[in-house]
Amino acid sequence: MGSATGYVTNEYEVGLPPLRMERKAIWDYYRIEFLPNGYPGRRTDGVLMAHPIYGPYVITDYLIQYGLTDDPAFLKAAIQVADVSVAMMEPLHDGLVFNYDEERSKVSSKKGTWYSGLTQSRYVDVLSKLQAYPGTERFREPLKAVLNSLTIPVQDGGVARYTADGGLIIEEYPATFPNCTLNGWTTATCILLDVAKSTNDDRDWAVFNKSVRGMESIISLYDVPELANSRYKLEGDATFQLTATGSDVQVTDCQVVVPSAGIFAANIEGDQAGEALKAGPLNIRDGKLGRVKVHLSRFSWPAPNRLLLKVSAERATQVKVAIGETTYNPFGSVPKVTGQKHLQEFALAPGENLVEVPVPWIAAEMIAHPTNFSKKLTGRQFNVYHYYVVDAESNSVGVIDGNAEQPVRSDFNGDRKADVLARDTAGVLWLYPGNGSGGWLPRVQVGQGWNVMNALVAPGDFDGDGSADVLARDGGGALWLYPGNGSGNWLPRVQVGSGWEGMTAIEAIDFHGDGFADVVARARDGALWVYRGDGKGGWLPRMWAGSGWSGMSEITGVADFNGDGISDLVARDGAGTLFLYPPNGYGSWLQKQTVGQGWNSMNSLVGPGDFNGDGRADILARNAAGELWLYAGHGGAAWSTASKVGSGWNGMNAIL
Repeated sequence: MGSATGYVTNEYEVGLPPLRMERKAIWDYYRIEFLPNGYPGRRTDGVLMAHPIYGPYVITDYLIQYGLTDDPAFLKAAIQVADVSVAMMEPLHDGLVFNYDEERSKVSSKKGTWYSGLTQSRYVDVLSKLQAYPGTERFREPLKAVLNSLTIPVQDGGVARYTADGGLIIEEYPATFPNCTLNGWTTATCILLDVAKSTNDDRDWAVFNKSVRGMESIISLYDVPELANSRYKLEGDATFQLTATGSDVQVTDCQVVVPSAGIFAANIEGDQAGEALKAGPLNIRDGKLGRVKVHLSRFSWPAPNRLLLKVSAERATQVKVAIGETTYNPFGSVPKVTGQKHLQEFALAPGENLVEVPVPWIAAEMIAHPTNFSKKLTGRQFNVYHYYVVDAESNSVGVIDGNAEQPVRSDFNGDRKADVLARDTAGVLWLYPGNGSGGWLPRVQVGQGWNVMNALVAPGDFDGDGSADVLARDGGGALWLYPGNGSGNWLPRVQVGSGWEGMTAIEAIDFHGDGFADVVARARDGALWVYRGDGKGGWLPRMWAGSGWSGMSEITGVADFNGDGISDLVARDGAGTLFLYPPNGYGSWLQKQTVGQGWNSMNSLVGPGDFNGDGRADILARNAAGELWLYAGHGGAAWSTASKVGSGWNGMNAIL
């Protein structure tokens, strides 16, 4: 290690207790203390605050090793480089450590806490703030030169993931520098950081990763499936105002929907406006105003995005719900309701009603803005600028290139072209291999006796072995995984669920954009549930994804239909209108879109992925005459003319 009087540290594990150090002087100098749970904290105005960014104060050793300075004032400025913020569709913040390894003369890095569910098709801007303290101006240019020279040598590829209890696992894969394959992705070497002057304050300047279009080597995120929540806690409560018109109402229960985690019971307080809030049901008189206060302090990030209220009414009633613009500051401040800006109205029937109230969370502090994402012109890949670094025992860093070609969802025979499976009335399962340009190769029988199954789903690679699989439900409600062997046949089946007989529709999409196949299932009451796949043939906790879906006569997963990098769902209502439901990538939906009319003439819809080889997700539809039609996707734009790709398909009672 480099050395300087009183400012040497060693062996850092950001956010993972305990932190170990060779000497404690630098922690004392910067008022770093440890909380009872072992996490680093810092006193601000006498209050000890926890934050994982207080771990990465180690850039100093690297700068000292370069012989720049051991000036305490310079160190005080330099360590701020480690304050890294990552922003996506929601604010995420992480610590980044540079640890100079004197023995091997190279720089490696360690990540702090991470967050799961980031998609492979969005920009993630990484921003580090360097506070230029008075008297440190002379160090700016040397520091910029050092930061611009940082490169990461890749020797052994690897994937890091955090377990549910916060443990870090490094899964290494043999690699030949500079390129190798890791679970279908590719390692790469790249310059880690670039330096840009901040426009906000002459005393601040910023360090960005090179997330600009045209970069050949980009650090990107891959495998963090198990840590559903980061360690940031959502503090404070949210208050909503309800006004009833037409009847007295009573709010008897409240549940909180947390993206990627599930549904949780919440405490409510409420009474007539002007009176003290009290625990228990909220009674609202006709024409009066009531308040609901939902206690959210025990929920971790990601923040709840909607509430489920049970409201009983004596007669048909209109209820207006006024919701403040609730803010969340990742650095620990309390969310605030800044005004009743979001007014919604609900019609209640006599008796008990389930009211779904969206919660409009916004980021109180987002340094980097998640608006800079776009598609590559090829239509097959995206500009994937995800930030991901793996520390491989301090001697190498695995970097995964998100621009590598992704697996084909419905490729059952291993030729990287989308295929279709179909079951005939005798229970024989047939593979119809696609030729990659909207046509077929000769069909092949791949099974018999499949008429014992009353639901078949083609989720893609469900167990993480790189081959497309099938999920099937039998008459007893058991759900079976039929793992594909990658060459048009099956490995031994595995039971992956029971009690699925209560579901009236089962489909597969990657709801969270994390690269793992999920299953959406509609219950008899019209509720839609997401069963999140863990990427290894099992499940993470299910989550509620909507109500009122019983009016849909067809629900189909269609891969990435609108070109945003996340697979989508289409649903047809009783009038034949076809709707596109795009997930937002963090556990909820974007605004639905109408993408067609007159689809009630079709009795089967299939989303095979890119069937015609143009890089866009397509839809196959069968009409009553048994004709199969290809509706080529246009990235969410209007349909082109459909093309007929088959006839005689009315002998099939399942197409997937």
